[in-house]
Amino acid sequence: LYLMLRRRGIEMRREGKIPLLLGSADWQVRSICELKNRLADLYVIPYNDFDVFDRITQKGNFYALCEELGMPYPKTWTFDCSGGAQRIDPVGLMYPAIAKPSNSACYDTMAFDGKEKIYTVSSRDDLQRVFDLLQRVGYDKDLVVQEFIPGPDDSLCSLTTFSTSDGDVRVVS
Repeated sequence: LYLMLRRRGIEMRREGKIPLLLGSADWQVRSICELKNRLADLYVIPYNDFDVFDRITQKGNFYALCEELGMPYPKTWTFDCSGGAQRIDPVGLMYPAIAKPSNSACYDTMAFDGKEKIYTVSSRDDLQRVFDLLQRVGYDKDLVVQEFIPGPDDSLCSLTTFSTSDGDVRVVS
């Protein structure tokens, strides 16, 4: 990826263009952030440095930030999949519930039978099955478990903006 981006960036600069480098999936943005310092001489890259990106895109950290800022979010539990076998039983969790990997950029690159973007779990045993599955396939980040909020999610929208340090919006996606 680096060599291809470097080669293309050089070509575009020779043509007098100033390329903007964007990713359309979490894993792509993660890769761009990892390469940002090596490509900044060729591209405009409107992403945080990797350490900041990695910290804020892990769902567990995101919800802790929501808590700190007083922003509402579904009741949330996290469980470390990197540890050994363990029984998980979130106190106060009502079923059905939602379970999802905290680090989607890492999870997106994995391939295995039974993989889902999010898991709707109907019982404690079902939640344990998902946790065990993730451990078995080598996912070693947190599993986020949240209260289920009923209703369709087909009208959810995402607006991403890239701004200067002065707050001037430069790109909207």
